[in-house]
Amino acid sequence: MGDITKNFSFYEYRPKGANKSWLPTSKYMKYLITKHAEMMQIIRDKHRKGITFNSAVRNLSDYKRLLNAGYFPSPTSDHFFGQAIKIPEKEKFKISKFGRFYSFSVGAVDAVSNDIKQLYRDIVSLNKSGDIDSGQIIYESHQDKGWEWIHISTNRHLSFSDGICNLVGKHKYLHTYNGGKSYEVGIDYGIF
Repeated sequence: MGDITKNFSFYEYRPKGANKSWLPTSKYMKYLITKHAEMMQIIRDKHRKGITFNSAVRNLSDYKRLLNAGYFPSPTSDHFFGQAIKIPEKEKFKISKFGRFYSFSVGAVDAVSNDIKQLYRDIVSLNKSGDIDSGQIIYESHQDKGWEWIHISTNRHLSFSDGICNLVGKHKYLHTYNGGKSYEVGIDYGIF
C-alpha cells in the first residue's frame, strides 16, 4: 500500500542512497511527486503488472553518478522535481537559454516492468486517449548493456505558463537506443 496512492509511496521517489523514510524536501516537490504518482496510478491500473522506478528524484550527486556510469543525463532533466540545478559550463546553449541555474523541472521517473514494451504501449495509449496528460514519454534503452526503461514526466502546464512551457520546449514523444546519448523524436512504432 502506498502513502500517496493505492500503489505508490514517497519512498519510491527517493533519490539514490536515501533511506526509506525520505520525504520531499519542499512543499513544491511534494506537490510534483503527488501529481506524478496520481498519473502513475492510472498507468499501473491499466498495466495490471508491477511497475518499479529505477530513477525518480535526482540530486547533483546522482547526476554525476549517472555520468560516471556511462549514461547521458541532462542538467535540465525533469528528474530534479523542482530543484534548481546549476548548469555545467560546457552546456553553453542551455546557459544562454535558461541562465546559470535550471529550475523548470516538473518531475519524472524511469519506470520498468516485466513487460516493458507493453508498459510503453499502455502509457502512449492512455496519453493519446486523454486518460492521462503526461509530459514527456521516452522509450529508452542502452542496447550495449541490454537495459531498457520508460521515462515519463509530469505535464509542465501543471506548474508553468504557456510562455515557460514554450521556452523549455521539450518534445512529447522520444526514443533512444544508446542510453540517452542521442534521441529520435516521435513514438517508436516498432514496439506497437
